[in-house]
Amino acid sequence: MASEQSLVESLADGRTAEEHVKRLEGEYVGLKVGFLNANLREGKSIVESTLQYFESRPNPTQLAVAIYAVGLSEKRYKQLWQLPAGTGKSRVIATAALVWAKANVGGNIHIVIPNELLHARDEATFKNLWRLGHIEDRVRYVSSLPKGVADGDLVLLDEADHLIFSQTDAVRELLAAHKVLAFTATITKSDFESVEIDVVKMMGYTPYKYKVVDRGIEIEPDYNERFEGEGEPSLVDLVLARRQKNPVLVFCTPESLVGLTEQLPSLIQLEKVTDYKVLQSCEDKEDDGEYKVFAAAEESSMRGLDFRAPRLGMVLIVNAPFSSPRDRSQGLSRVGRFSDRCQRIKLGTFADVDNDKSTAVWRRLLKLKEEGMRKKDKYKMKVGPGGDNKKGLV
Repeated sequence: MASEQSLVESLADGRTAEEHVKRLEGEYVGLKVGFLNANLREGKSIVESTLQYFESRPNPTQLAVAIYAVGLSEKRYKQLWQLPAGTGKSRVIATAALVWAKANVGGNIHIVIPNELLHARDEATFKNLWRLGHIEDRVRYVSSLPKGVADGDLVLLDEADHLIFSQTDAVRELLAAHKVLAFTATITKSDFESVEIDVVKMMGYTPYKYKVVDRGIEIEPDYNERFEGEGEPSLVDLVLARRQKNPVLVFCTPESLVGLTEQLPSLIQLEKVTDYKVLQSCEDKEDDGEYKVFAAAEESSMRGLDFRAPRLGMVLIVNAPFSSPRDRSQGLSRVGRFSDRCQRIKLGTFADVDNDKSTAVWRRLLKLKEEGMRKKDKYKMKVGPGGDNKKGLV
């Protein structure tokens, strides 16, 4: 049975990747990777020599998590890592791909990123890394669960909680036959924690909660300001006022989005954005001399993406409830990344999490758990010597 484990780790204590790996081994008692050898050591390895020429290289802790996860995959084929927003999940995933490729002669790497904009951004960001590592023909980016995964391939899942809870059977079938390392900022949240963790365990995952205690990273972001009830401004008025000094991100209902677009034709609707580069210049002013406004009416658009305004600070205005605690955490984490200043504003008298939607999500999770238990024999993995998970359908 998979068990939940936790780690309190510092991102800025000056340790090398090798020291971080040893610390990970100490925290996860008995889970030594035996993988950190002379070919993968800090400053000596082909991995490190590749990374030194790459502009978006990982810090020592990110490199250590990648090395540890890949090394541990020799024993544990199914890992689910929770890396809080702002800890560099994309770099960990890319580095894990590089480490695995350099430690394995054959096999392709399938990187699954369900958000199209995040997919495009990461594929472009790390293209040069695959070239430097001479593995460009082995890395494949996809936006949905991959088809045609061969024996000996590695699958890396980003936004894993979304895939696990929305495509449970498909993910479970993939897990039963292949090595799958999964990453997310939110495995479980508050009210749903027990049933969510049951679904994760039912799939055979071992969840690793990676908790960061420094560098100003917010584990549980919350609102800085609330306008509720009498005297609250309209969404349009608040947006127009705030964009005079800061770029603004809005989450609202589809109806409110229509009205906002009518009043602000330059508004950038996230559901219609096709070029991720639009999100890389949040602090640029529009033709009218004021700052950009981004808006979304779908929770899927409030995942994974960074809205950076390190000089000015982003303003996030939430004018609609979220469907679950996980969705709320994801939404509020779009701003304030990497210790950026930000302002999170709740506008309107509504519960942070919609009760009806929340109940529907909870019921769906319970159904997933019950259906999963009935199908456990179909997706059961073979067990090798010492109880280590080995791939293959029974």
